[in-house]
Formats: sequence, structure tokens, C-alpha cells
Amino acid sequence: SNELNITGLSVRAEGILLYSSTGALVSATPVLGRQQLPVDVSKLSAGIYFLVARGPHYMLNRKVVISK
Repeated sequence: SNELNITGLSVRAEGILLYSSTGALVSATPVLGRQQLPVDVSKLSAGIYFLVARGPHYMLNRKVVISK
């Protein structure tokens, strides 16, 4: 699939950031109060990425593997 579907977001989440394994920011998506968010990954190469969900008082980090 060309979308990464993120679910279970806090209504206070502000944005989703996706970083490459080298630390470069490759995607920034505002959440806008949604609890489910599709992120387009069609232009990303296969590899390991780090997803960061940010809110006013928290930050959640997850490793994401994209394979094509």
C-alpha cells in the first residue's frame, strides 16, 4: 500500500513527523484533531523510518519499515 494508516491518535496530537534512518525529515502531516490519519508514503524508498507523533505535552516514537 502507498499509505501508512495511523490510528489511535490523541485528540490533542498536533502532528506526525516521519524521519529517515539518517535523521532527515521526509514527511510532516498536521493531525488537525483527527484520531485516524493516512500518510502518503508512495514517494519514499524502502527502508526504516521513524514516526514521531507530537502533542503539547508528549512525544511518541515508533519505528516503521517500508518495503516495496
